[in-house]
Amino acid sequence: MLKTPLIEVTNKLNIKNGNKIFLKLESLNLSGSIKDRIVKYILDDGIKNNNINDNTTVVCASSGNTGISVAMNCALYGLKCIIITNPKCSEEKKNIMKAYGVDLRIKESNYEAEEKVIAKSIENSFQINQYDNILNSEAYVKTLGPEINNELDSVDYIVAAGSTGGTITGLAHYFKNILKLNTEIVLADPFGSELFNLKNNTDIKDSYKTIIEGAGKSKETEVMNLSLIDHTYKISDEESLDMCRKVAKFGYLLGGSSGLNICGSLKLIDELNLKNKNIVVICPDAGYRYLSKIYC
Repeated sequence: MLKTPLIEVTNKLNIKNGNKIFLKLESLNLSGSIKDRIVKYILDDGIKNNNINDNTTVVCASSGNTGISVAMNCALYGLKCIIITNPKCSEEKKNIMKAYGVDLRIKESNYEAEEKVIAKSIENSFQINQYDNILNSEAYVKTLGPEINNELDSVDYIVAAGSTGGTITGLAHYFKNILKLNTEIVLADPFGSELFNLKNNTDIKDSYKTIIEGAGKSKETEVMNLSLIDHTYKISDEESLDMCRKVAKFGYLLGGSSGLNICGSLKLIDELNLKNKNIVVICPDAGYRYLSKIYC
């Protein structure tokens, strides 16, 4: 696993009062996203426990990035692969998956459930099961958490989005329960997601359908633990995409969820009137995967 860069952007974002913002650029993983951390961890565990052999077909439901990582790793390991995604997945991400030679299937609704259906129909199959697989969050406890902790003397806040919940839950568990630090965890949630409501026991309804991929969910997954989250902020697509375009002018071409998380960090500073805090923002992937949706 490659160590990804942690870049300070405090001055570029005009952050005041001694606060510092650092971007964790996960697009520098081999397949181009944070999902390499979970996919390699899950596949290696499957191989170690003899659940995967040379004739196994790996099956994965994904909004895109996990699918790309599965496609790449299966190509590296010489494994057959079926990926199920939804129409929301960008054309760029679908084309990347196809380039690795996977069997890519598009399902209009409830695409996550199709993984189990397809896996059951194949005699020698292996499910990634990223929404319910505890190895998802465990991968971040073993990799991303220690990496961030070793890069900064103190980490006061970590800002991330939630979909499967693996990233934010794994990081929260590592900093709060393993290191016993006072690091606070911040969820940036797009309009159209129910995670804000679930965390805050509210019933704010909106008919908004976010175009941002890999962020937000209608329910808490088996992987996600909302009780470990300290703050939640609702961010609109307009805010997130404007932030992506702004940061691109600094030389960082980021995906929509990265813009979402950066906006979440700014709201955090403003609403809590923070001073002299180190804030790490998780940037899951790069903007080239969304040129037709964000930068066109």
